[in-house]
Amino acid sequence: CNLVDVVITVGEECRTACRELGDEWVRSWISLYLGAVGVLEARDQEAEAHLREAIRLKEPFNELLGLGTAVEFIGWCSLADGDAERGTRLLGAATVFVRQLGFDFDTYLPPGGWGGRRDHRTVVAEAKASLGEAAYARAFESGARLSQDEAVALALGVKAESAQSTVDLGESPLTRREEQIAELLTEGLSNKEIAERLVISQRTAETHVANILTKLNCTSRSQVAVWITQRRQAAAERRKGDSD
Repeated sequence: CNLVDVVITVGEECRTACRELGDEWVRSWISLYLGAVGVLEARDQEAEAHLREAIRLKEPFNELLGLGTAVEFIGWCSLADGDAERGTRLLGAATVFVRQLGFDFDTYLPPGGWGGRRDHRTVVAEAKASLGEAAYARAFESGARLSQDEAVALALGVKAESAQSTVDLGESPLTRREEQIAELLTEGLSNKEIAERLVISQRTAETHVANILTKLNCTSRSQVAVWITQRRQAAAERRKGDSD
């Protein structure tokens, strides 16, 4: 077998091990690397599936570099699939994450690392050739103006919507500890701050947050905060109804 097949096989084995161990952070990077290999090999449909998984895993950690890279590569996949407008919007959306780190993909992705197949500059040139300079600029800026939640939603192919529309507000699917951590998310606490507040390891806090997002079918911490707020309001209304 060739080297690429070896890389994919080892990557899949590592991802399975991470899933069994509950290590979502390392698993997110493996998914990103598998997606990058798919992009390199022009296996765009397969690559996009890996990249979307990477986004879902990385979003709870607000891991800007990985999120931006995954969104950028999904843009490449869309462009290769012939959807130049969506692909260009995704190129713009990728900057929502990495500009917070002080760089862009014109300088970040090494031009010599793709075996002459694709790099950021050639992808941009293809998009401009397809759309024209003006339409490219409009689509790119449209993506660059998105919020992080909207950029994630665009990459995942879903609507940016509140937690109310994605999860039943009735019986909570969360454990008591997860409920406690979800409450802390409404205060805007980071994983590190949650760990310090509850006297647990940061990795444990990260795992709990990832589990909360999965159980509530949310794509962002802000959606969890909305869900908690709505549950509080619903409980208050029930208490008021009982007292009446």
